[in-house]
Amino acid sequence: MSKSPFEVPGEMRDLASRSVEQARRAFETFIGAAQKASDSVSMDNHPLRNMAEVSKMTVAYAERNMNAAFDMAEKLVQARTVEEAVRIQTEFMQAQAKTLRDQMTEAGQTMKLQFEQASAQVREQVDAAVQEGAAAQKTMQKAVDDMNTAAKPVPAKPVKPRATKKTD
Repeated sequence: MSKSPFEVPGEMRDLASRSVEQARRAFETFIGAAQKASDSVSMDNHPLRNMAEVSKMTVAYAERNMNAAFDMAEKLVQARTVEEAVRIQTEFMQAQAKTLRDQMTEAGQTMKLQFEQASAQVREQVDAAVQEGAAAQKTMQKAVDDMNTAAKPVPAKPVKPRATKKTD
């Protein structure tokens, strides 16, 4: 392969390198805030409490992917020829395709597990509520029966007529 006559001047590479570093620092500030927000999610007794784990995983993926992109950008701005830049970009794209495939597989498995656990917890809560409802219905029925028993008229004792004095 013949060498390209095009070469990126060193000053342009330095300027681009500083820009990449600034962007990386800004992203690190952003991802730090996202991690804090993800860590603060607390849904202790909520069926979807495990989704906080998925949120943390998503933030971690974003951080890894962006760091890989910044690493590639740093290499790219140091490229001296178009061919070198194309090689760096190609290697990055191949590595990212594998990384994304692996991340999606892991995320799919994790989310499936999380939803299965949430479903089981919801099922348990529904079963408990049904049992509580049945117990409440029995209690109500007993109260109604007791009220009906209390409301029945008590038969009166027959009263004998009084004997009256006859006057002649």
